[in-house]
Amino acid sequence: MTRPMWHWPTVLLLILIAVSPAAAEPKRVLLLHSFGPQFVPWVFFAGQFREELFKRSPYKIDLYEASLEGSRFQQPEEQGPIVAYLMSLFGTRKLDLIVTIGAPATLFVQKYRAQFFPSTPLIIGAPERRAINYTTLTANDAPVAVALDFTYWIKSILQVLPDTTHIAWAVGASPLERFWTEEFRRTSQPFSDKISFEWFNDLRFEDMLKRVSELPPHSAVFYVDLRVDAAGVPLDRDLVLPKLRQATRAPIFITSTVTSGQASLAGRCCPARRLGEAWRKLLFVS
Repeated sequence: MTRPMWHWPTVLLLILIAVSPAAAEPKRVLLLHSFGPQFVPWVFFAGQFREELFKRSPYKIDLYEASLEGSRFQQPEEQGPIVAYLMSLFGTRKLDLIVTIGAPATLFVQKYRAQFFPSTPLIIGAPERRAINYTTLTANDAPVAVALDFTYWIKSILQVLPDTTHIAWAVGASPLERFWTEEFRRTSQPFSDKISFEWFNDLRFEDMLKRVSELPPHSAVFYVDLRVDAAGVPLDRDLVLPKLRQATRAPIFITSTVTSGQASLAGRCCPARRLGEAWRKLLFVS
């Protein structure tokens, strides 16, 4: 059964619990990042959330931020230390609201939530909808998800460049990126009779640059996201796309409007503006 990304009874209950007038104590809010606060597109979603939270809250806010830095390299079973850190931080402090940003933070909280803060209201912010375990949602949870249509991306490339015969997926080697690589492979199958595909998740960034410089005619590069390469090197989002663009003559397509200022071709994008509107609806009744 398909559940909506959020529904108003849940949202209203969440609002009442999260901002009920308890007293002079500030409302403690935990903002949990998936990789770190600087990663696109989540850095923009987190910024919108902070803005709406402080602008609209009738109460003082005590905002805590933590990051699952190890998500770029670790498997979920290696995340015990962050659980211990959060339990020590909030063991004696009442936490009024948890907000996750991105899929790894969502998966982390849904996995460990029964061990700590089981009744604390939760806003699940900006994961792809397939990253949410809807069977574990409670009445205190409100997901604000994005939907990625991989088939649409391929069709968009072909609509703009109908002569395309090869697509290189620029994607990294973190556990999350490897998960999505398998989704890209599955989605690409119906087009394999006309288009050949390759994936960069097993390459060092230097090898990616060499590879895009050698792409055959009628190729396109689809820039999904590059957070860490196959050598385990974290990649700077402000440098990766310009370097790819300098290294290749092939057009580069991207997934998000937040990077389109770098003059690549954008397909259907992650709705950063719509998420900002969702924050306003979720947090406080105007």
